Amino acid sequence: MPAPKTWDDFLNGPVLIISKSSDNEAYLRTYQRVKDRGFKNIIQIDLPSIRESVYTIQVHWNRLFGSKPLNFNQEDSAFIDTVNYPNKQESAVAHFNAYKYILMNKLDFALILEDNIVFHKDWDLLAPKYFEVTPPDYYLCYVGHHCGCGINAHVIRAPTFSMQSIIVTSEGAQYLLDKLLYHPKGVRTLDCMINDAMTESLVNQQPGTDGISNDFCNWYAWNAEMFQDTDAIKFNEFIEKDKGLIFREDAERAKKLLNSTN
Repeated sequence: MPAPKTWDDFLNGPVLIISKSSDNEAYLRTYQRVKDRGFKNIIQIDLPSIRESVYTIQVHWNRLFGSKPLNFNQEDSAFIDTVNYPNKQESAVAHFNAYKYILMNKLDFALILEDNIVFHKDWDLLAPKYFEVTPPDYYLCYVGHHCGCGINAHVIRAPTFSMQSIIVTSEGAQYLLDKLLYHPKGVRTLDCMINDAMTESLVNQQPGTDGISNDFCNWYAWNAEMFQDTDAIKFNEFIEKDKGLIFREDAERAKKLLNSTN
């Protein structure tokens, strides 16, 4: 398995930060936070911005995946509405681009981050312990996620939402491209596609086994529900959902709070 074998392997491995550019405020803030946590190999992955670009979203898809027509799931009304919700397809393109980067550069794994993240205040203490008890047989390991299952276990295999922080192995990158990009029902909001596949795989397990069915790959999620971080400034709607060790930060609210205390 190409998952990182030691904590040093993880820190020395690639971190792919999805962002619109390498010189915008969000990227620079996240870059510094990642560097401060000891990661050394930090790479920016383009997040397209169709509102600020001469290109349509279809051009962005074609630039990454050729002219083969993609099918979008018409039931996901927000995903196909690129006027009011462009971020849905922008995010999908960027994450698929990160998977392709892993494969094209023959990486064993990469930590994929979005550029609005903040680390748990006790990351330096907790994260190495979580890493140590995570079985290395995964394709995906959710370091940050929306789960909040009420499960008293540190490493869980439960359906998750949100994609702000995931370790993706080369096997996982290939699997996600194969599984999601040309899904029979079409591409839609990625974390919802993955959540449904996770749920189906757990439901379809044979009684008396702890194996994973062929409906989805093997994954784990770091569950930090028992270690609440009240310092992290999350989006209000995510306060009860963000249960990993890397959260989505409400940067605007953080800035306002900082200014109000100065």
